[in-house]
Formats: sequence, structure tokens, C-alpha cells
Amino acid sequence: MIMTKGEIMESKEEKFKRLAVSRVNKTLKQIRLLGNLSNQSLYEYPDRYIPQIEQAILNELNEAIYKLENRIGQKSDEPFDWEKDNEI
Repeated sequence: MIMTKGEIMESKEEKFKRLAVSRVNKTLKQIRLLGNLSNQSLYEYPDRYIPQIEQAILNELNEAIYKLENRIGQKSDEPFDWEKDNEI
């Protein structure tokens, strides 16, 4: 690692902690924004959409926790999309 004058070397654990706080807070913000879609004065949706959203989030969360627990650093870039029978 090349460091310039005045930089402090960050350990791998310190980097993990810094990035974890940032990423967890960003994730929590996005989840709260998702919850805002429940505002009935602005949005309308059938109940059948809820399990799809829930499953997509839970699948990705479970995968992330599994990776953390098992120290697996693979990327998963599969985006969410509606199942074909529920397209708008």
C-alpha cells in the first residue's frame, strides 16, 4: 500500500467496520424508502406483489449473511424484477 504524507494506515478490520457502518446505514435507508410505498394516498398495488418483494429481499439478505459467516467474497448482481405472471 502506497501512502502519501499525512495518511494513516487503516487495518483490514478498521476498513471493514467503516464500510459496514456506511453500507448498513444505506441499506436501512433504502428499506425505509421501500416502506414508503405503503402510502395509499400515493400508490396502489395488489397484495400479490408483497411476497415477491419480501422474497427478493430475504434471499439477498440471507445470501449476504451466509457470505459474512463463511468469509465468501463473491458478488451477486442479480437484479429484482417482477415474476412474469405479475407484470403490470
